[in-house]
Amino acid sequence: MAEQSEFTIRQLLDLAERFDVPEVQRELVASARWCAGIIDSLFQEIPFGAPLLYEVDARSSRPASRYQSSSHADWWIINGQQRLTAVLAAFGRRPPWIPQRRWLMLGGPDREVAVRFTLIGQFSFHPYKPGTPLQIRLADLLQAAETSTVQRLIVGTGVYDPHRYVERFAALAQRLLAVRVRVDWLRGDMDKAVTAFIRHNQASASKRLTPEEYRLVALSMTCPGLQRDIIDPAVHAAAQAGFPAAIGRPRIVTVMEHLLPPGATRVANRRRIDPARIADAAALAAQGCAATADLLHACGITGDELLCSPSAVEVLGVLFARFCDEAACDDFAGRWLVHIAARGTYHTLGSRHRADARAVAGAANYRDAVGALALQVPAGPIPPWDESTLQLGGRARATWGQPGTLFALASHAGVAGKVTDLGDPHVTMSDPRMRLRPLWAAEPGRHRTVAWLAWMTPDTAAVVEGARGWGRDAYDALDCPDAALAAQCLARPVPALDVDAEIVRRSAAILEMVNTFLRETEPLRRDAREAVPAQLAVA
Repeated sequence: MAEQSEFTIRQLLDLAERFDVPEVQRELVASARWCAGIIDSLFQEIPFGAPLLYEVDARSSRPASRYQSSSHADWWIINGQQRLTAVLAAFGRRPPWIPQRRWLMLGGPDREVAVRFTLIGQFSFHPYKPGTPLQIRLADLLQAAETSTVQRLIVGTGVYDPHRYVERFAALAQRLLAVRVRVDWLRGDMDKAVTAFIRHNQASASKRLTPEEYRLVALSMTCPGLQRDIIDPAVHAAAQAGFPAAIGRPRIVTVMEHLLPPGATRVANRRRIDPARIADAAALAAQGCAATADLLHACGITGDELLCSPSAVEVLGVLFARFCDEAACDDFAGRWLVHIAARGTYHTLGSRHRADARAVAGAANYRDAVGALALQVPAGPIPPWDESTLQLGGRARATWGQPGTLFALASHAGVAGKVTDLGDPHVTMSDPRMRLRPLWAAEPGRHRTVAWLAWMTPDTAAVVEGARGWGRDAYDALDCPDAALAAQCLARPVPALDVDAEIVRRSAAILEMVNTFLRETEPLRRDAREAVPAQLAVA
């Protein structure tokens, strides 16, 4: 088959069972719009690069599958997974190399493509959206063409005089199935295939391998199932916990690397590392990152937008990976997080967090690990904040920055009372619907402090927005309890509320709440001579 340089779309659909994706590949990321663009490019005969296929010969071992625990595939997609998957998904087909459950988790069915047409006979390819007029799913068009029911399909779109479109759409279906996809073939063993994968993706302008992905290739070659069975579930769990960025694949891989000997991620060294050691390190990294997400939630940080120091996750991940039981029974990690966030320890570019993570990874015991972290933080209590520290800035990183983090920490600690939704006192901060949302519409140069925000569910935010911002009308519509107002440093609004004056008043109240929280947070060490936290020193 390696002599076949082209496949028609018809052949790709019929022969899909013979394809698979090796373990070293990345996870599917192609969007619905991108899939529609692939179909349009094929239809217009616009080249998009030939996928690279590898056929296992009799002397070579079968590669580990990226998504399946076992595989009987004949052809392995070394480069072009996104493109070939897009072709199948566009026609409503699940790629056989991705199990049904994983396909649903990846949002595969949402990648279907439809052809939209106008009343004058023009058509184009778009992501399929149910209920959109004058569109036909490619999957339906293909079935109709095979069963000679194109006219009935067009009638179902509600178009006037469907007879004029029958021949055109029947021809469109046949033309799509006849489109040819050029492929390249690779001969040799799996090492050569992996080298080809790396070089193809290093040369790519838009899908270039990140440093973490490159290092993960070597580990995946040595430890089959590493991504499929350990890292992928950890990545999806982190996303469900609200941290797809802070605890994403790069972070989990980096935590795992701290637990492995130096040089383990080099392709040239892959045969020198015991696969069981890699699997153990990956499992510990997944455990550490999951425990970190639990800690963040326990402190009131419920998502990426509230975490001003994502780099701290790397340090916490290594700490929980190495000393999970001790760290879970101690309050050091939570207090350390407050100090790091309030002092802005990791806010500037640099590798300080990497050095702290290495120190934890190399510590002989939990006492030494927390002692090393405490030494990097100034002794004594956290200095109080002033009003300027409540400024939010431009929110360029999709995070509320230090003010949002400290407001979340202090709110969750209940310094001013138990925080609940303004409209429903039964909804607390632990509810995933509760997020920081604006009390008033944003205006350039105004309201760029944390006093502009409050903890609300989408329904409550809609009421506030419908009342043209927080004021007497919104208060009456929500029937806010006094306790809910006090916990969020809000007062009963007067008629014709002066927004600027309210922001000044609330800023002072929030500042007092945050500083009370900081005063109540114990130092990591009392003075510069203390090498370990006081509680551990006493013990």
